[in-house]
Amino acid sequence: MFICFRQREFVYLEALKDSWQNIPPNWVGSDPCGDKWDGISCNDLRVTSITLLNINLTGELSGDIGQLSELQVLDLSYNKGLKGSLTQEIGKLKKLLHL
Repeated sequence: MFICFRQREFVYLEALKDSWQNIPPNWVGSDPCGDKWDGISCNDLRVTSITLLNINLTGELSGDIGQLSELQVLDLSYNKGLKGSLTQEIGKLKKLLHL
């Protein structure tokens, strides 16, 4: 079954969303790029940046992060409630410039 980039990006962000609490209130709908979710930047319907600084996120970073192959920036700074080890899936992000 063919799933377009937009749908795949949504599935992976939904997995992240499910592993976190205190996400931005506008993280609703099925299109993080078109619906302009806070902290999410996209290029050609692909998530290129997740920037959620100091918003009191809690939880863990899901391994699904490794599926966002166009991700260049992942900044979750100053969210003291994020726990756990950095997932090995980060290694799949070949375009990641800022962590």
